[in-house]
Amino acid sequence: MEVEHFEDKDTYPENVVRWENLLPSCKRCNGAKGTHDVRAEPIVNPYVEDPSAHLYLKAFRFRPRSPLGRSTIGVVDLNNSARIVLRRFEVGEAVIAAIAVASDRYEQWRTSGSTRSKNILVGCLEALLLECQPPSEYAATAATVLHDDDDYEDLVGRMQSSGMWSDELAALHASSRALVLL
Repeated sequence: MEVEHFEDKDTYPENVVRWENLLPSCKRCNGAKGTHDVRAEPIVNPYVEDPSAHLYLKAFRFRPRSPLGRSTIGVVDLNNSARIVLRRFEVGEAVIAAIAVASDRYEQWRTSGSTRSKNILVGCLEALLLECQPPSEYAATAATVLHDDDDYEDLVGRMQSSGMWSDELAALHASSRALVLL
């Protein structure tokens, strides 16, 4: 991660250390944006606009909901197949695999009823939900895949019915839901 100057430091040197102008960014996105003038051609500032109002994810590619979304996709090169779309696919596949593992762990717990198998299941789901939280690099992709998956929703329902759905899991679930780009 790098610190991105949303309004670039060459064009707007007075904003170099202005807190509101400093955003976390991956090296690739920061480099793609470069010295783009966001005043002349605006892009989404995730601290000002809700990205889901301007972008959505379909087949691991960002799609625009608005002209601001279209501009953001182009300026930040969000659909670079070689660098980023493939990585989103890999993240999505990992999320789907983790859901399958968690479902298997639920069945193991249902069969054995052991505290150990319950703790393994809860830990598995907690780890998955942590990948869908804002600090994670591909949190929006992971959250979108997770919450669009019927097996995940079924697992949540089964865990709630079994009394295994804790307040902590509910909080992580709600937080990840806020990142969904559908």
